[in-house]
Amino acid sequence: MASIEIVRNYVQVYFAKSIAIHNPNTTEVQLLEAYGAVVECLEEFYNNHENEQNYIISLPFELTLGNKNYSLSLPSGAIFIFDDILNNLNICFNSTNIGSLSIFEIQANILLSFNIPIYIKVIYHIQFVQKLNEIINLVISTDHEVIDTYYKAAFSLTNESYTNRENLKKELIKNVELQILPEVRELTLKFDDITKDAVCYMANKIIARYIKFEKFEDCCNFLINNIHSDQDNLADFFLGCLLRVNDLFTIIRSQDIYDIYVANKHKINKTDYYDIKVWLYPIKVKSLYLQTSYKGQQNLGITAPSITNDNTGGVMLGINPSPLSEFPARDRFYSLDNIDTTVFQFTLPSKISATNAYSIKEGIKFIFHTVDHFTEHPLYYLQGRAILGGNTLGHMIDIYPGQGQVTFVEAFLDECYHPEFHIEFSDGKLETTDIDFTEERAIYGASYFPSKSRVVKALREVLLGNEVAPTFSQNDINLDLFSCLRVLLYNSRDKVVILERTYFLTSDYLYNKRTSSYIEKLNELNILGNDFVEAFKGYKIYNNHDLLNFVTFIFNQTVANQITHKSGYKYFWLDSESEKEPKNEPLVQPYLMNIIEPLCTLKGVGVVREPASSEGEIDMLFTYTNSQNKLLKVCCEIKKAHHKHADSAAGTQLKRYLDSQQTKFGIYLLLWFKYSDNNKFSDPKKHVSISAMRTVIDANKPSGYTINSLIIDCTKPIYPSLER
Repeated sequence: MASIEIVRNYVQVYFAKSIAIHNPNTTEVQLLEAYGAVVECLEEFYNNHENEQNYIISLPFELTLGNKNYSLSLPSGAIFIFDDILNNLNICFNSTNIGSLSIFEIQANILLSFNIPIYIKVIYHIQFVQKLNEIINLVISTDHEVIDTYYKAAFSLTNESYTNRENLKKELIKNVELQILPEVRELTLKFDDITKDAVCYMANKIIARYIKFEKFEDCCNFLINNIHSDQDNLADFFLGCLLRVNDLFTIIRSQDIYDIYVANKHKINKTDYYDIKVWLYPIKVKSLYLQTSYKGQQNLGITAPSITNDNTGGVMLGINPSPLSEFPARDRFYSLDNIDTTVFQFTLPSKISATNAYSIKEGIKFIFHTVDHFTEHPLYYLQGRAILGGNTLGHMIDIYPGQGQVTFVEAFLDECYHPEFHIEFSDGKLETTDIDFTEERAIYGASYFPSKSRVVKALREVLLGNEVAPTFSQNDINLDLFSCLRVLLYNSRDKVVILERTYFLTSDYLYNKRTSSYIEKLNELNILGNDFVEAFKGYKIYNNHDLLNFVTFIFNQTVANQITHKSGYKYFWLDSESEKEPKNEPLVQPYLMNIIEPLCTLKGVGVVREPASSEGEIDMLFTYTNSQNKLLKVCCEIKKAHHKHADSAAGTQLKRYLDSQQTKFGIYLLLWFKYSDNNKFSDPKKHVSISAMRTVIDANKPSGYTINSLIIDCTKPIYPSLER
């Protein structure tokens, strides 16, 4: 199969390098210009490989770069991040044996060619479209089209499309296994551990569809029938799939998925199985969004959430969520002068008395829709696609299970309203002038959002005028009434969304309320105790030293707790009964990730397993963007205590990793398997105890670096410990 055929038939290229790292002060206009430059590179790439073909990638703006004009528009849900893209494309498509690969294997190879594990949570995809969009249905698989169509029908700007929702849902489930099903089983046996992660990712795409529509029995049948069932770690694979695509609350309220699975697979001891259940946490991510700090200038950096007031002004920028099948042809270009409507979407924590009631105030038309189930809300769908500080926003959304009925509000303004800058057009060129909000931010604080202020002012008149009857009091009708606000710049003539911006964290009060509720849920699941909760809330991260102490605190508290209360030692041994052969480090990492990541997510700390570095691989990389938009990093190296280089690796291997990541802060994590009983595991023989080995490790730490050494006792606990 020629490289151009791969592009034509099935292309989803994933890569995870953020433009924010290299260009932290890039404006939106500059970003569009950068995108035009990427288009030029891609055109050269395609022309060199297939002269008779011309491809375009389009964006909803017209740009002039040098002597070339670009009319650009993006496919559904695509977000732009491009660094070394041409080099990566050549890596993807110049494989010598690519003609013998299936579509599934091609996608797996594309994922792996970027030298990143697929479970890194900054995954970006870009879809290449042939000229005039003639082959659009060949580029996007059927399930992608259906899922976009379903959500557009369920939550479109008109009410008629609601009637099509159930039929579309059936079509979605029918097509969910397209292309992927026949090859999953073979690949789980054929590929090595790293590639299995790519396989797991592909399986997750199917499972996510089932879970989204509560098709739990179908989900279990898919896993049972299509994942190789003779492997001892089938349960881990099953849970791993669920962990990567679902949030905490969905799984907890869907207890029957466990019962169905256990009933079909008797290999799993039910007690142990429910023990595993407590690790479920939200890490569902499908694409990477550029984010701005929203503190006076357009910084395309990653703003980490925080319990303090420092970093709650995150902004998500998305482009063109409309289905590709409705994309404009080449002769119908869209830019900001085509926008005639601005749509605001948000949720009220109340059931409005009249379904589809509407009212007009301050030139804004409000329409109120009752939402009976939290999964039927468009912002719930968005939370699965958006990340902040490397983490999803599941615990920050304005809706959650058990809340009961809520009201989804759409507010229409018959003009193009972009709150950050004035837009003008002169001689066909786009010109923008930034708006100064210094005075407003002095009054309202750093988290001033002009779009929200305008909407809430008009909404207050509607609600206080008793035109609709909410169940909350009038004192609650303020800027803290809701936190998530979605803004769509819309062309009503052609029913096309030109620009989408989603503001997730606009209320410090609601942010603190959501995070407190979330950590209480984690506390219930992990039996961490109230002292831990208070200590966790008290942690502030301003610099690398703070980040190091926070990660050390999480390891010390949670891992020891799991070993003590959750029989966690079993997951460090190949045979937990005999305890004679420890697992290798890569097999232990998912267990550790499952424990620590929910709490890191809550604090806005990104944790990535085995990212590539110039010196090889780091077992875990922890990152955090502080209030000054500085990226903080802590590297973690994991070794078995009986490894031949365990005594010295902190000063050699870990030091090189720290240098490659340009940080001086790290964690050296050792796994101790030695028993005093000679009938069980007895290495390392040269160290009689954890404390003795710790003395040697500390003596070998490199000077000029801050490294915390942790030794986890992985033996069956009598009095379990985690020593530092």
